[in-house]
Amino acid sequence: MNKIRPFILGLAVVLSAFLAYGLFTLPSPKGADHEGFSSARVVRDIEVISKEHHSVAHPVERARVREYLVDRLEGLGADTVRLFEYDSLVGPKNKHVVYQFDAVNVLAEFAPQSSADSAAYLLFVAHYDSRYCQPMPKDTVWSYGAADDGYGVGVILETLAHALQQRSSWKQGVKVLFTVAEEVGMMGMSAMW
Repeated sequence: MNKIRPFILGLAVVLSAFLAYGLFTLPSPKGADHEGFSSARVVRDIEVISKEHHSVAHPVERARVREYLVDRLEGLGADTVRLFEYDSLVGPKNKHVVYQFDAVNVLAEFAPQSSADSAAYLLFVAHYDSRYCQPMPKDTVWSYGAADDGYGVGVILETLAHALQQRSSWKQGVKVLFTVAEEVGMMGMSAMW
């Protein structure tokens, strides 16, 4: 009996580890044609968003990302998409550079279809700018913004697309706010309020 106990204990530890890491219960990724939430569709948005650097030092590229997001929100059926523009913001000093830039936040509204005049809203927020340069010993590194915050933007768009399938039963609306200049002291968000 004493020889079986270590074997049973070892087996229990291994099975517990498998369960703890979710190896028996991991969900499988869903393809782009899946009717529910699809990480493949999130990846498509992230690929567009992170194609180029789009920090406060890249106004043209940042405008392209913003135009893509406005198109996506309008394509999803937003009731309104408004742009809030802020001119000549000055960001904090980044070791050797002080950025001066224009910022544009995007706010989209999806009202509930049950025409409630005093409807409450759920607010989704993410920023669409990438990080400004990071001086390194041998080079300067720019971010493409896939993880920070392309993930957040992509997940919001996919969650919204999925939620809109049930829009007729919504009790509250949804607002989506994509801010900019988050990486230089949350200036876009601060300007909004």
